[in-house]
Formats: sequence, structure tokens, C-alpha cells
Amino acid sequence: METTVESDFTGGRRCGNERGASLVEYVLLVALIALVCISAITFFGSSNRGGLSDSSSSIVNAG
Repeated sequence: METTVESDFTGGRRCGNERGASLVEYVLLVALIALVCISAITFFGSSNRGGLSDSSSSIVNAG
């Protein structure tokens, strides 16, 4: 008869509510991604504010 031992980062002890822990991890991950997206839009939006206006003017004037 073969015995298997399951180990994890808790030293072999299992939490009773692993689903809740993974939910918290996913929420933190989504919040971090949202923060990065908002920061990127803020940074690139302010540095490229006139670029889109110039591009659209060029397209309109070309036709």
C-alpha cells in the first residue's frame, strides 16, 4: 500500500476556505491591472494630447 503526502506552502496544513483566499487574490490582481491601465492612460494621454488632433486634421485635409 502506497501513501502519498500532499504539501503546500502552509507546511502541509490546509485552510478550510481556499476558495475565499483565491477570490481575494484574483480581486487584488484585477485591481493591480486596473491601476496599471489607468496610470498608462493618464501618462500617455497627457503626453499625446495633440497628436490625435493633428492626425485627424491631416486625414481631413488630405481628402
